[in-house]
Amino acid sequence: MPILTVDQIVNAPDVKTEEMLIPEWGGSILVKGLTQAEVHAAREASKVAEEIDEQRLAMSMFLAGVLEPKITPDYYELLRNKLAGPVNRVGKKILQLSGLDEKTVKEAESKFRTESGGEIRVLPDEGAGVGVGAADAPGA
Repeated sequence: MPILTVDQIVNAPDVKTEEMLIPEWGGSILVKGLTQAEVHAAREASKVAEEIDEQRLAMSMFLAGVLEPKITPDYYELLRNKLAGPVNRVGKKILQLSGLDEKTVKEAESKFRTESGGEIRVLPDEGAGVGVGAADAPGA
């Protein structure tokens, strides 16, 4: 596989959406995968005394991942009184579309090994350890 440019990575359409049937609710909802920024924001919003509150994290990710209908924190609280299975399936689908569930990670690793011939290329160490500074950033 060719090495990508930064522009190719930034412009790759990788955020997936999917209509998800919820038979228990009598219809479908539209969910999406989360971006790195959305995952970070969800983690930050779920901190209590610098510790991640798992229930808040689940809510933050659910709110960011459900596109239609738009769910507010108040509506999410109402969902806590609904059957657990559908709510958990929605959360798992959001993780899957985000590439964060265990199965998706294993499939991606397997696909990478197959397509790359199972080898990991080591680049020459010229410039190793050099980070992108403000002067190197786009538009600087």
